[in-house]
Amino acid sequence: MFASLEKIVLAIPLAASVGLAGVLVGSVISIFGVWLTNRSNTTRLKMQLCYDQQSRSSDKKRERLEELYILVGHWLNELDGHSLSCSMVMKGKLDYSQHVDLIIEKDSNKKNDFNRLEMILSIYADELKLDYDYLIESRAKSNKIWLSYRKFCEKDGLDGGKFLDPYVTASLERERLGKDFKKKIAVYANGI
Repeated sequence: MFASLEKIVLAIPLAASVGLAGVLVGSVISIFGVWLTNRSNTTRLKMQLCYDQQSRSSDKKRERLEELYILVGHWLNELDGHSLSCSMVMKGKLDYSQHVDLIIEKDSNKKNDFNRLEMILSIYADELKLDYDYLIESRAKSNKIWLSYRKFCEKDGLDGGKFLDPYVTASLERERLGKDFKKKIAVYANGI
Protein backbone atom coordinates (compact mmCIF):
# COMPACT_ATOMS: atom_id res chain seq x y z
CA MET A 1 0.00 0.00 0.00
CA PHE A 2 2.83 2.40 0.91
CA ALA A 3 4.61 1.42 -2.26
CA SER A 4 1.65 2.35 -4.45
CA LEU A 5 1.19 5.66 -2.52
CA GLU A 6 4.90 6.39 -2.99
CA LYS A 7 4.60 5.74 -6.73
CA ILE A 8 1.64 8.14 -6.96
CA VAL A 9 3.48 10.87 -5.05
CA LEU A 10 6.60 10.47 -7.21
CA ALA A 11 4.48 10.54 -10.36
CA ILE A 12 3.12 14.00 -9.48
CA PRO A 13 5.21 16.78 -10.98
CA LEU A 14 7.10 19.00 -8.53
CA ALA A 15 5.07 22.13 -9.34
CA ALA A 16 1.85 20.27 -8.65
CA SER A 17 3.27 18.93 -5.36
CA VAL A 18 4.11 22.44 -4.21
CA GLY A 19 0.61 23.61 -5.19
CA LEU A 20 -0.97 20.64 -3.37
CA ALA A 21 1.13 21.37 -0.28
CA GLY A 22 0.02 25.02 -0.43
CA VAL A 23 -3.63 23.96 -0.66
CA LEU A 24 -3.18 21.58 2.29
CA VAL A 25 -1.45 24.24 4.42
CA GLY A 26 -4.10 26.80 3.45
CA SER A 27 -6.87 24.35 4.33
CA VAL A 28 -5.31 23.63 7.74
CA ILE A 29 -4.94 27.37 8.41
CA SER A 30 -8.56 27.99 7.32
CA ILE A 31 -9.86 25.19 9.55
CA PHE A 32 -7.83 26.58 12.47
CA GLY A 33 -9.22 30.07 11.80
CA VAL A 34 -12.81 28.77 11.72
CA TRP A 35 -12.18 26.89 14.98
CA LEU A 36 -10.78 30.04 16.65
CA THR A 37 -13.75 32.11 15.41
CA ASN A 38 -16.27 29.56 16.68
CA ARG A 39 -14.51 29.35 20.02
CA SER A 40 -14.51 33.14 20.35
CA ASN A 41 -18.20 33.35 19.38
CA THR A 42 -19.11 30.64 21.89
CA THR A 43 -17.23 32.43 24.67
CA ARG A 44 -18.87 35.74 23.79
CA LEU A 45 -22.32 34.10 23.68
CA LYS A 46 -21.78 32.51 27.11
CA MET A 47 -20.73 35.88 28.53
CA GLN A 48 -23.78 37.57 26.96
CA LEU A 49 -26.13 34.92 28.36
CA CYS A 50 -24.58 35.26 31.81
CA TYR A 51 -24.93 39.05 31.69
CA ASP A 52 -28.56 38.80 30.50
CA GLN A 53 -29.37 36.38 33.29
CA GLN A 54 -27.79 38.62 35.93
CA SER A 55 -29.61 41.62 34.49
CA ARG A 56 -32.98 39.83 34.60
CA SER A 57 -32.26 38.66 38.14
CA SER A 58 -31.38 42.21 39.24
CA ASP A 59 -34.50 43.61 37.58
CA LYS A 60 -36.67 41.00 39.28
CA LYS A 61 -35.09 41.68 42.66
CA ARG A 62 -35.53 45.44 42.23
CA GLU A 63 -39.22 44.93 41.32
CA ARG A 64 -39.74 42.81 44.44
CA LEU A 65 -38.01 45.40 46.61
CA GLU A 66 -40.22 48.12 45.14
CA GLU A 67 -43.23 45.97 46.01
CA LEU A 68 -41.82 45.44 49.52
CA TYR A 69 -41.47 49.20 49.91
CA ILE A 70 -45.14 49.68 48.97
CA LEU A 71 -46.33 46.84 51.23
CA VAL A 72 -44.35 48.22 54.17
CA GLY A 73 -45.81 51.67 53.49
CA HIS A 74 -49.38 50.31 53.59
CA TRP A 75 -48.62 48.34 56.74
CA LEU A 76 -47.07 51.35 58.49
CA ASN A 77 -50.04 53.53 57.52
CA GLU A 78 -52.33 50.91 58.99
CA LEU A 79 -50.29 50.83 62.21
CA ASP A 80 -50.30 54.63 62.41
CA GLY A 81 -54.08 54.71 62.03
CA HIS A 82 -54.48 52.09 64.72
CA SER A 83 -52.14 54.00 67.06
CA LEU A 84 -54.04 57.22 66.50
CA SER A 85 -57.33 55.50 67.22
CA CYS A 86 -55.93 53.90 70.40
CA SER A 87 -54.57 57.28 71.54
CA MET A 88 -57.98 58.84 71.01
CA VAL A 89 -59.54 56.13 73.18
CA MET A 90 -56.95 56.76 75.92
CA LYS A 91 -57.69 60.50 75.76
CA GLY A 92 -61.41 59.80 76.09
CA LYS A 93 -62.23 61.29 72.67
CA LEU A 94 -63.39 57.90 71.33
CA ASP A 95 -64.99 55.05 73.18
CA TYR A 96 -63.81 51.51 72.67
CA SER A 97 -66.74 50.47 70.46
CA GLN A 98 -66.03 53.38 68.10
CA HIS A 99 -62.39 52.26 67.98
CA VAL A 100 -63.46 48.71 67.09
CA ASP A 101 -65.79 50.06 64.37
CA LEU A 102 -62.86 51.98 62.86
CA ILE A 103 -60.70 48.85 62.90
CA ILE A 104 -63.43 46.80 61.22
CA GLU A 105 -63.91 49.48 58.57
CA LYS A 106 -60.16 49.64 57.88
CA ASP A 107 -59.94 45.84 57.66
CA SER A 108 -62.62 45.81 54.95
CA ASN A 109 -60.49 48.22 52.85
CA LYS A 110 -57.21 46.53 53.71
CA LYS A 111 -54.54 46.75 51.01
CA ASN A 112 -51.80 45.05 52.98
CA ASP A 113 -50.70 41.46 52.43
CA PHE A 114 -48.53 40.81 55.45
CA ASN A 115 -47.57 37.27 54.34
CA ARG A 116 -46.31 38.61 51.00
CA LEU A 117 -44.36 41.32 52.83
CA GLU A 118 -42.56 38.73 54.94
CA MET A 119 -42.02 36.42 51.96
CA ILE A 120 -40.38 39.15 49.86
CA LEU A 121 -38.29 40.22 52.83
CA SER A 122 -37.09 36.66 53.48
CA ILE A 123 -36.31 35.84 49.85
CA TYR A 124 -35.06 39.12 48.38
CA ALA A 125 -33.90 41.26 51.31
CA ASP A 126 -32.72 38.99 54.08
CA GLU A 127 -30.07 41.61 54.90
CA LEU A 128 -32.88 43.88 56.18
CA LYS A 129 -34.38 41.24 58.49
CA LEU A 130 -32.76 42.66 61.63
CA ASP A 131 -34.26 46.11 61.00
CA TYR A 132 -37.63 44.47 60.42
CA ASP A 133 -37.29 42.55 63.70
CA TYR A 134 -36.63 45.83 65.56
CA LEU A 135 -39.78 47.25 64.02
CA ILE A 136 -41.80 44.20 65.08
CA GLU A 137 -40.41 44.46 68.63
CA SER A 138 -41.38 48.13 68.73
CA ARG A 139 -44.89 47.30 67.55
CA ALA A 140 -45.12 44.61 70.23
CA LYS A 141 -44.11 47.15 72.89
CA SER A 142 -46.91 49.57 71.96
CA ASN A 143 -49.38 46.67 71.70
CA LYS A 144 -48.39 45.53 75.20
CA ILE A 145 -49.13 49.02 76.58
CA TRP A 146 -52.48 49.05 74.76
CA LEU A 147 -53.43 45.65 76.20
CA SER A 148 -52.42 46.78 79.70
CA TYR A 149 -54.61 49.84 79.26
CA ARG A 150 -57.58 47.70 78.17
CA LYS A 151 -57.17 45.30 81.10
CA PHE A 152 -56.89 48.22 83.52
CA CYS A 153 -60.05 49.84 82.14
CA GLU A 154 -62.03 46.58 82.07
CA LYS A 155 -61.00 45.70 85.62
CA ASP A 156 -61.23 49.07 87.32
CA GLY A 157 -63.50 50.93 84.94
CA LEU A 158 -61.36 53.98 85.52
CA ASP A 159 -59.69 56.43 83.21
CA GLY A 160 -56.43 54.94 81.97
CA GLY A 161 -54.82 58.24 80.99
CA LYS A 162 -51.58 57.22 82.71
CA PHE A 163 -51.00 54.85 79.81
CA LEU A 164 -51.19 57.59 77.18
CA ASP A 165 -47.65 59.00 77.45
CA PRO A 166 -45.87 55.62 77.37
CA TYR A 167 -48.13 54.53 74.50
CA VAL A 168 -47.47 57.68 72.47
CA THR A 169 -43.72 57.37 73.12
CA ALA A 170 -43.73 53.72 72.00
CA SER A 171 -45.83 54.58 68.94
CA LEU A 172 -43.50 57.41 67.94
CA GLU A 173 -40.51 55.09 68.29
CA ARG A 174 -42.25 52.52 66.08
CA GLU A 175 -43.05 55.25 63.57
CA ARG A 176 -39.39 56.34 63.50
CA LEU A 177 -38.21 52.75 63.04
CA GLY A 178 -40.76 52.32 60.25
CA LYS A 179 -39.49 55.37 58.36
CA ASP A 180 -35.90 54.18 58.79
CA PHE A 181 -36.87 50.72 57.53
CA LYS A 182 -38.47 52.16 54.40
CA LYS A 183 -35.34 54.26 53.75
CA LYS A 184 -33.16 51.17 54.10
CA ILE A 185 -35.33 49.28 51.61
CA ALA A 186 -34.93 52.16 49.13
CA VAL A 187 -31.14 52.31 49.63
CA TYR A 188 -30.88 48.54 49.26
CA ALA A 189 -32.97 48.58 46.06
CA ASN A 190 -30.86 51.40 44.60
CA GLY A 191 -27.71 49.39 45.27
CA ILE A 192 -28.81 46.58 42.97
